[in-house]
Formats: sequence, structure tokens, C-alpha cells
Amino acid sequence: MNTIESRIEYGKALDSMGFNYHSIIRYKRYDIDNEVSSEKISRKQLDWYMNNLLKRKEVSMAWACIEPDIDPYTKKHLGSTHVHFAYSSIINLTLLQLSKFMRINRTFLRESHPLDFSMGYFTKHLGKNLLYHNLYA
Repeated sequence: MNTIESRIEYGKALDSMGFNYHSIIRYKRYDIDNEVSSEKISRKQLDWYMNNLLKRKEVSMAWACIEPDIDPYTKKHLGSTHVHFAYSSIINLTLLQLSKFMRINRTFLRESHPLDFSMGYFTKHLGKNLLYHNLYA
């Protein structure tokens, strides 16, 4: 099976699992000149956040991937990363709820949105140069 076929099959499997919301984690740091830069998120940190999220009765499973930040012009890695994650929940969690459940600073989270076309969402992210991805249940 070639890479594209396996990516589509993996996306179909994830699509059939019932994820209904998604969000992004991006660390931000401000230096002395108030310049904004992003930092790396490690596998250990991501696993800790997702495992905390799954301790809540509202959330039954999650899928997350660490994606490198890439310069759109040069296509080179910038040295920082961000996380895309999808989760299955009985309610759309607010940023405050997500941050409390995950035990993460709320400013690192982007708004949670319904996952309407999940097959496209998963295959889009699987087609990238992911540094790490995991399913949490």
C-alpha cells in the first residue's frame, strides 16, 4: 500500500470513530521587545494534556498530532511546533473548560470548533510532516 492510500485509510478509520470537536495548542512567548514567538511542544507534554482531558466524563476519546511550524515561503522548519487535536465530547467545551480539564494556560488554546468534515480534517493533517500523533481513549 502506498503512502497516500495508507493515509486515506487511516483518515477513514479516525473519521469513523466519532470525533466531533477540534482545537489547536500553540505556545507563545514574548521577549524583551514584545516580539511573539512560538515554542516547541513535547510528546510528554501533549500526552499529559490529553490524558488530563480524558479524565473528564464529558470526553470519551481524543486524537492529537504535533506539527512543525513551516515558513510558507521557504518551506523550512522554523524550530517551533503546534498541536492539532480532535476529541469526542457530549458538549462543545469552552476555552475555560478545556484549559481547566487539560490543566493548560488558556492563552495557549485556540477556540474549539465542531468537526464537520472529519475525513478531510484528518487526511489534511496526516499529509503533513507530523512529528508525533497519538490516539487517546
